[in-house]
Amino acid sequence: MSSFTEVRIDLKDLGLIKKALVEMGYAESAIEMHASPETLHGYHREDQAHLIIRKSNLRSRSYNDLGFKREANGEIKIIGDSDFVTTRWIGQLKDEYALAMVQEQIVGSGFFINEIDRKSEQIEITLEHSYM
Repeated sequence: MSSFTEVRIDLKDLGLIKKALVEMGYAESAIEMHASPETLHGYHREDQAHLIIRKSNLRSRSYNDLGFKREANGEIKIIGDSDFVTTRWIGQLKDEYALAMVQEQIVGSGFFINEIDRKSEQIEITLEHSYM
């Protein structure tokens, strides 16, 4: 049986978290982004989050929605089932977040991504410079 968990993560950009989640296989249309936090369903508490994937859109048998909430100090915490929010899952999220950040930063730099190789537990990126 799963239990409720809150995990602070060192990621700062909800937009990049959304891109990472899409790369992890979640439908973009299933990821809700809110300027003000909205209520998470399935909890016996009044939790809210800015980025939400409803439990019906999660690939596991989660009893609760998955949420990402920006705190007043700018930190982001994940709110979800402990069976779902695992160290491995968070690691994959961080890898995809880093890739999304690189993709965003190279726009207009004269470089482009030639290849993305997702190996077990890591992502390798090959960049090329465009000489135009």
